[in-house]
Amino acid sequence: MKTTMNGTMRVLLLAAAFVGATMVGGWLGVPLVGAAWGALAARGTGSRRAAGRAAAAAALAWAAILVASASAMAGGSPASLGALTSAVGGALQANGVVLVAVTLLFAAALAWSSASVVGALLDARGDT
Repeated sequence: MKTTMNGTMRVLLLAAAFVGATMVGGWLGVPLVGAAWGALAARGTGSRRAAGRAAAAAALAWAAILVASASAMAGGSPASLGALTSAVGGALQANGVVLVAVTLLFAAALAWSSASVVGALLDARGDT
């Protein structure tokens, strides 16, 4: 139980870091935080688990950003995410749900790949 709680807290704190990095640096902040997480985690639990946590945290962070942005645009209503995805989906002639899924997968892929590469490089060099 303690290990699960510890892992959950890591993901939530990492998600907060991804939110901050995204707000400051846009999507480029995601691989930077992912790489830093990969470097830190390579010294501890291993790079595979760290990359998975980075991917989950990045997707969670971007989901929170999407909901907060849609809510802010509609005067505080969290139900406005549907309206936002319909509007953007209509403009791009795509399903709004697919756009959200692709957005979250993009964040997860950026975080996973950067954490994996940095973790693997440090493991290969023996810097852990």
